[in-house]
Amino acid sequence: ARDAAITIFGSRSLPEYELTHPFNAAMLTVLLGLGTGCDSRTLKRLGLIALLQNIGQALVPESTLLAPRPLTPEERKAVQQHSLVGAQLVRHFYEFDAVMVATVQQHHERMDGSGYPAGLSGRNVLNMARAVAIADAYDALISQRPYRGPYARQEAIEFIMAFAGELFDLPLAEKFARSVPAYLPGTIVRLDNGEKGIIINSNRGLVGRPVVRVCYGADGRELTLPREIDLAKAENQSRLVAAVLPDWE
Repeated sequence: ARDAAITIFGSRSLPEYELTHPFNAAMLTVLLGLGTGCDSRTLKRLGLIALLQNIGQALVPESTLLAPRPLTPEERKAVQQHSLVGAQLVRHFYEFDAVMVATVQQHHERMDGSGYPAGLSGRNVLNMARAVAIADAYDALISQRPYRGPYARQEAIEFIMAFAGELFDLPLAEKFARSVPAYLPGTIVRLDNGEKGIIINSNRGLVGRPVVRVCYGADGRELTLPREIDLAKAENQSRLVAAVLPDWE
């Protein structure tokens, strides 16, 4: 799971999201579990919970799930019922114990009480549900949704960290940010000084501080001899990745 999660790119279409999201969320949840030192039994439970967290959506009309507009209050209520319906369904699976069932019900609860279906907050939200919530949100953010385009990976991590302690569990969010690389190897970037290069090492565990092979100078000219800069090193702490580029533009 640790290596598999690194290859998660998010879904680029709505049908693809419905197919891949359960698997992506499961891998990311297990990755987070690995980072927090969970034993093998707990990792298996986390993966299974995340895989089936949205099973209740099977009873939500597709026209509502894929609506390319803000939902009406009635539609929003119908969508939010999927957590309760999902818990009722998995309660009949022998693999699910009481904590796992409750996690399916709570995976949209938030630390400040703004989630659903019960508006639980703080310690009333199970640790497993807190972990699934982060993985679920991250994959949703980097995927195409009916009402918006996908976030860049670093933007999704920044979102989760911005709301850590409010929506998401702070220690788990910090662990997640250090487990999932903001920039994948092969990504073309522009540095804050105008130089352009390609990520050659994500430096996983060091949020947003990859190793960059600089190929173009600030003047736009290709370097005869590319050089590498490790943004994680102290001497480069003031250097930043300013933008991700689709090509050597």
